[in-house]
Amino acid sequence: MKISCSSSDLLAHLQTVARVASTRSAVQALSGVQMAAQEGGVELRATDMEVGLRVPLQAEVTRPGVAVLPGRLTLDVVRALPAADVTLELRPTEGDVEIRSGSATFHIRTLRAEDFPPLPEPGGDAVVEVPAQAFVETVQRVARSASRDETRPILTGILVSASGQELRSVVGRISLMAQKNAPLRLRFAEGELTVSAQTPDVGEASQTIPVPFAGEPFEIGFNPEFLKDGLESVAADDVVLKLISPLRPGLIEAGDASGFLYLIMPIRLNV
Repeated sequence: MKISCSSSDLLAHLQTVARVASTRSAVQALSGVQMAAQEGGVELRATDMEVGLRVPLQAEVTRPGVAVLPGRLTLDVVRALPAADVTLELRPTEGDVEIRSGSATFHIRTLRAEDFPPLPEPGGDAVVEVPAQAFVETVQRVARSASRDETRPILTGILVSASGQELRSVVGRISLMAQKNAPLRLRFAEGELTVSAQTPDVGEASQTIPVPFAGEPFEIGFNPEFLKDGLESVAADDVVLKLISPLRPGLIEAGDASGFLYLIMPIRLNV
């Protein structure tokens, strides 16, 4: 690994990522910062096995590679660099990283790279984008009420939930494949709803979304146009769908307690 970058950029990114590095773990690598250099750029990583952080660093990569450096010591060294630019080079034979800036040269022993755990890749089935400033401000408002009693860790956390217009768009999208009187199927399971449709000789489609559902899994069918009409008539952002069984009428309510009600009859499904 050999990279060159701005000293100030490296310092700013190290200050961010080093906050996550563990100071109490018996695994020495967890007190370090992993530098991963690839042709596309450099990423700084740290974790204490509870929180993981990945920070991209704009740098010129001369030679790709990975090294784990002591987080606190590296931060102190970079903070004291005399020049605007810095070069970091892994020396595998010596077991260290050479840091050069201006006329100053440092050699910092690396930590065992194999002891640094892999971090999960970003993304997943449910990705929610929110304005950063609004998210931070909201967290700051509620964080003061979180417990500091480690005997009940769940109470030291902050519950984050997301809702969107989570069902309206999915129903409209999947309904494209509910043709020739084919029903729109809603299959409920713990914490999720799968909306699907299938028309012979046309095609099929399905999409799963997270919903606050608890109970025995079941599937119910509706006329797609009737269901779309009901959902689109709700002025509120959130809707409440009340169901008893696959053969009993369903009730759509507005989530804002405005009193909106929409009764919809199900379609018997041929399993």
